[in-house]
Amino acid sequence: MKRIFVFLMLAVCIFAVVSCGDEGGGTTSSTVIFTPGTNGEEVVDNHTFESFRYQYVMSEYVTLPGYSTHSSEVELDRVMRAIDTMLMENAVSSDRLFCMMSDVVEIAYTGYILDEDGNVKRENGKDVTFDSSDAYLLYLGSKLAFAELENGIVGMQVGETREIYVTLPDSYADEALRGQRVIYDVALNIVYDTPVYNDALIKKLFSDISTTKEYEEYLKIGFVLEELYEIIKNGTEIINYPDAEYKQIEAELASSEEGIKKQYGIS
Repeated sequence: MKRIFVFLMLAVCIFAVVSCGDEGGGTTSSTVIFTPGTNGEEVVDNHTFESFRYQYVMSEYVTLPGYSTHSSEVELDRVMRAIDTMLMENAVSSDRLFCMMSDVVEIAYTGYILDEDGNVKRENGKDVTFDSSDAYLLYLGSKLAFAELENGIVGMQVGETREIYVTLPDSYADEALRGQRVIYDVALNIVYDTPVYNDALIKKLFSDISTTKEYEEYLKIGFVLEELYEIIKNGTEIINYPDAEYKQIEAELASSEEGIKKQYGIS
């Protein structure tokens, strides 16, 4: 139950983005102000333009991170990956039976680990696999996957299978497999046409965003807010709980528990 209050306390630690603009060099610098609440204080979130009115004197219940401003840089590559993901998710099925670079494709694959001789590694009489999927979406040329894998898929026809050799990068999630030579057994299921990234697409997909520039600023702000949420979550100390609300939630949980017991005949 205390976890519920922790979440509620974090939720009312409102912060406002006050500037967000390109500085060159592939990053965006943003300054964010944390605004601890006081009883009756009104705060305007400059991103959503919504007004909030605090119900508590926050200093009685939480200790926030010990600074008022935070400068964050958003890498351009991160924004581009988010755009590529959005395009991939909005691709439409194509009648074409072969794929080209910049297409979105659905593949089925199994990844096998290779031994020092370049053969599929075997243990207990079975091939050693590390990854597989029956329906995996991939945006060719987006660098959302390994370049070796993407390049190997280009030119495949629907229904075709290929064996594609890849060296797993140093950024691979499983540290034990980083730098490992592997082979993907890939089958091409479907080819999709990738939508053109322009203002018309943004207007079609979003009701409150009209241009690609606005969309990219929206992404940057979102990344900054994600980072700040983690800073607030990890740096905020809960020192007390509102007594009335605590007792209210405690009573509600007890009532819910009794209802469940009665429903299932638990004594």
